[in-house]
Amino acid sequence: MKSNISKKLFGFALAIVVFVNIMMLGQVYINSHSNPTSLITLTQRELPIYTYHQKDISTQYTSIRFNSENHYHSILWLDEDNLTKLGFNMNQIKKEWTGKIGRFFDTKEVFVALECDGKSYQKYLESKKQEYDKRVQEYNSSIHGNYRSYIRYAKETLEYVKTKESRLFAIDASRDFQSLRQKYPMENVMIAKALIKVTISKSPNRVQGHISKLLVPAIHLSKEHLKQIKFLEDRSVKYTIKLALGNLFMPYIVDIN
Repeated sequence: MKSNISKKLFGFALAIVVFVNIMMLGQVYINSHSNPTSLITLTQRELPIYTYHQKDISTQYTSIRFNSENHYHSILWLDEDNLTKLGFNMNQIKKEWTGKIGRFFDTKEVFVALECDGKSYQKYLESKKQEYDKRVQEYNSSIHGNYRSYIRYAKETLEYVKTKESRLFAIDASRDFQSLRQKYPMENVMIAKALIKVTISKSPNRVQGHISKLLVPAIHLSKEHLKQIKFLEDRSVKYTIKLALGNLFMPYIVDIN
């Protein structure tokens, strides 16, 4: 009797696993065989390759790396007015604020427009150039040698931003995908789902929005992908990936160069 029950339970559990796998494969198929909601060309700067190790097995994958002007992906244009448009109850958030620095409040899922190598990146790059020029001027007008280290750091930062740092910046957000896509039809702009969270800084006392997480899954890289990238031979290789987001906003690789 117990044996029969165990067999039935095992069969039921197996059926659930098979059903879930079929559903997942179905979603992948539907996502990749529909008109893409975004189609963008990125490089190793925005799609770095990571290696995951588990016992004797290692797998490679890539995931989107985006940038921001400030630390912790604090977005300057995500001010109180824009956060209200995204559905945040700012009056309630202010009531709940107890003066604790860095406290995070409500989180919402929205659509975010991410632009690659656009005005935001150019502005960010220009700020690093100005920082470097400022350090050089300070050094030239100073009798102290302490500024040498500042100049070196500013120069290294500028070079990193020029050649290695991600050029993908969030430029706008909305609760509606279609309105955001119509506003930004350009090929260098992708529309992705993201989690936005809110914090209030004590000094100055202001509301600030952050992108907590891009809701874009990592992409497993097959051996064929890695051969195309030539990652197996040279892990510092430069490459471009044409990335698409399907109608379920899941990513898939269209082409690699």
